[in-house]
Amino acid sequence: MPTISDQHVVKAIASEFLANGFCKEAALLSVGYSKSYSRTRQAMKLYEKPALIAEIERVRADIVAKNGIIIKTRAERQQFWSNMMDNAQDDTAKLRASELLGKSEADFIDVVKGENKVLGIQVIVKD
Repeated sequence: MPTISDQHVVKAIASEFLANGFCKEAALLSVGYSKSYSRTRQAMKLYEKPALIAEIERVRADIVAKNGIIIKTRAERQQFWSNMMDNAQDDTAKLRASELLGKSEADFIDVVKGENKVLGIQVIVKD
């Protein structure tokens, strides 16, 4: 099994994490961790390691720089939505900007209800 103390493993996890759409489990599987280990809380704690956090950010920054991608900060997005609310000609655009701004500030609570018929349990998830 790979070890997080190996810098090559850290780099591989960071690259796979970004390549797999920020899926932690898929990234760990891609670099050789077992399926059973990749699903554990202990495996998820690997993503709290400063070396891995820094490497993910470094790889992300490299991708952004190489592709000329500019990712706006949270504050910049909120400013944009605020400006849209004030200046858009279309009420639909104003309403959508208001909704996105509210979501970014956690003004809404999404409740998702589901039932697992196999296990006979009901699940309620609040975002």
